[in-house]
Order: sequence, then structure tokens, then C-alpha cells
Amino acid sequence: MLRRKLLIHFGLVVALFVVTASVAIWLLGGVLYDARHLDTDAVSLVHQINALTLHFRNIVVLLAVAFLLVINISIIVVLRISSLILKPVEQLQRATRELGQEHFDYRVKIEQNDEFQELASAYNKLAEDLQVSEARKMEVLSQTAVMINHELNNAMAVIQLQLQRLGRDPAISPETTAKLRDIEQSLQKMTKTVQSLKNVRRIVLTDYVPGLKMLDLEKSTAIDAELASSRP
Repeated sequence: MLRRKLLIHFGLVVALFVVTASVAIWLLGGVLYDARHLDTDAVSLVHQINALTLHFRNIVVLLAVAFLLVINISIIVVLRISSLILKPVEQLQRATRELGQEHFDYRVKIEQNDEFQELASAYNKLAEDLQVSEARKMEVLSQTAVMINHELNNAMAVIQLQLQRLGRDPAISPETTAKLRDIEQSLQKMTKTVQSLKNVRRIVLTDYVPGLKMLDLEKSTAIDAELASSRP
């Protein structure tokens, strides 16, 4: 379909030049014919030359105007061809960047009824599938976070209660009290980490050790406004 459109546009430009050139050759041929058949009478020869000169001048002006029109039309056609190609290419390039940044909600709108529209439809289908897949991952992760949060909260509550009881025992040493405080702080950090899993907005991985990745909790829980501000 795109090839057909390009052929039509280029064919129009070629046809305009051919028609204009043909008309120019025909008109100039007429002038040359009249010049070869001038009356040799001295009196009328001057009038014929003047009339032929005026006719030739009019033909030149007419052809100049015609060629200017053809050139302008050709420029318009070239710009039209450029818009048929460059505009959708830029849209697809931006869509590729958005996809690379995991912005799966971005869609391409190309309505040209050609191969570019087919590419846009294929991209939109891919982005939609990835968006659905990401939503499913987020749903599973959220359900897992709720389960882990429930189980660990019960265990941590028991440990916290025991730590508080041990902390009130006057028989324990200051060194033991400091260790109990460290344990309590670690438990609070664990509780905060588990609760953060429920606020994950998207899955962002980071390197843990070579060949192994883990969830980047800070970036994964970033608010949507921060993610949107990174878009071009």
C-alpha cells in the first residue's frame, strides 16, 4: 500500500514535467515554424517579426509560470511523501524508546492505511500484551507480599514481645541489652521491607551478584508521577 502511494505521487510529478515539457516543445515548434514561413515583403516583414517576437515573449512568460507551478506542486508532493514516511517513523522511534523504558501504556496512533499502520497496530498489540503480563506479575507479587506480611508479622510480633520482656529483666547485662536492641532494629527493618512490597508500582531489577538479579525495592516503589516525569 505504501509503495502504491509513493508510485502515485512520483507518477504525478513525472507526468506534470512530461506534459509541461511537451507543451513547451509544441509551442516553441510553432514559433520556429512561423519564423521559417515569414513573408519576404519588406513592409510586412517588420510587422511579422514584431508579432513573432511578442508571441515568443508571451510563450516564454507562460512557460516560466507553468514551470514555477510544476516546481511548486512537485515540492508539495515531495513534502507529502516525506510526511508519509518521516512522521510515522518518528512515532515508531518514540514508541520504541517508551517500550525500552517499560512504559507499556504508550500507544502509537497512525492512520494511513499502509504498512506503517500495520507496524503501529503490531506495536500496540505487543505493548498491550506486555502491559497485561506486567499487571499479572504485579498482582502475583502483591498477593505474595500480603501473604509474607501476614506470616512474618505474626512471627515478628511474638519475637518483639519476647524482646520487650527480656529488656525489662534487671538481671541481663548492658551488653545483652545492646544486642537485644540490635535485634529489635533488624526486626523493624524487616517489617518495613515486607510492607514496602505492597507498594510496588512496577518490577525493576538490579544486579545482586554477577549472574543474579534481585528486585530494586526503592525504584519499584517509586510513585507514578516520578515515572511519568522521566518521559520525553
